[in-house]
Amino acid sequence: VPHLLARLSHPDLELRAKAAEALGEIGADSALPALRALFDDETQELDVRVRAAYALALAARDDAARAWLVEQRDTGRYHAATIDELLSRIPAEPR
Repeated sequence: VPHLLARLSHPDLELRAKAAEALGEIGADSALPALRALFDDETQELDVRVRAAYALALAARDDAARAWLVEQRDTGRYHAATIDELLSRIPAEPR
């Protein structure tokens, strides 16, 4: 987890996005504050914010992050197919 947390501030946006996604998929509770900060940072590239929102929706069952993903898809701000694929990985039932 520390290695992935360090990647959240890497200059490469793809590394930041992949690290956020991985942290959500492993359910690292210790990463939730950093993921929230990344998601809330409107200066981050949209790719990074989408992956941080996915991580929060997956690991913390964050309804607001999930709703934000749906909004990005529905308004055409982000690739619908990508958002749909991410949303399909979020279980409807609590862990």
